[in-house]
Amino acid sequence: MLKINLNTLKKLNRNDLKKVTGGLRPPDCTFVCSYRINNGPRRVGCPDYEECVPYTCDDNVSTGHRCEPL
Repeated sequence: MLKINLNTLKKLNRNDLKKVTGGLRPPDCTFVCSYRINNGPRRVGCPDYEECVPYTCDDNVSTGHRCEPL
């Protein structure tokens, strides 16, 4: 069995971790479709006259979803 001294392992700082994970998702890149009626609360999904479609976010890596007309 390998013996590892955990104190000697390098801990990643915040910036190093971002380099490994690819950073954060762009702010306008959403996981799910949502919409709002007359400035009311956000609802998951799309209105009856729209559909939820995937798209590539500004970072060209992440996939988001948005409502688009049928």
